[in-house]
Amino acid sequence: MPDGERFKDVEKFVPICIYCNEENIFEGLKESGGLIKCNGCNIIIPFSSILTQLTFKVRSYIKQYYDDWKVCDEQSCLYRTRQVTYSKNCINRECNGKMKVEYDEQKLYLQLLYLSQLFDINKVQKRAEFGYENIKELGRLKSLVDRHLDQNALRYVNLGELFIVNKNLQCAFTKNLITVICRIMRLEMF
Repeated sequence: MPDGERFKDVEKFVPICIYCNEENIFEGLKESGGLIKCNGCNIIIPFSSILTQLTFKVRSYIKQYYDDWKVCDEQSCLYRTRQVTYSKNCINRECNGKMKVEYDEQKLYLQLLYLSQLFDINKVQKRAEFGYENIKELGRLKSLVDRHLDQNALRYVNLGELFIVNKNLQCAFTKNLITVICRIMRLEMF
């Protein structure tokens, strides 16, 4: 799936210039040439400012996830609450809608993945144009987001934990189970 389609619903990264307060939509390293230049005053926004703004944005997305707002899917209701619901039915008695998490773990993961790919120096063809210092700073921006992505359970599947029933009893791997797994993965081991 192309990045444009994958990230169509995410919030774009819009750093604010510290000199003129102009908002600048950052489309990634391919479009910017590695440096974020203000559209208003045409001055390069310092990496320290970008790092601070990126840190703030990442923290705000994580906070939004942990706020755990639920919203009714019925367009005429759109009831919104942080109240713990034990069923999926809307809390509003006149409504037949279902309550859904407003900002779930998939949205958070996709948002962080979008921010990570914005600063991915490996996706850019002409890395030499950036210079050593810029590459180092861009790596700091990417690693900021990647630290949070690495803590997200959606990023990796731990097969060791997948087959553990509990700590005292582990699932016995039989030849048949391995055969089924290999067929699913389209490998011919046996």
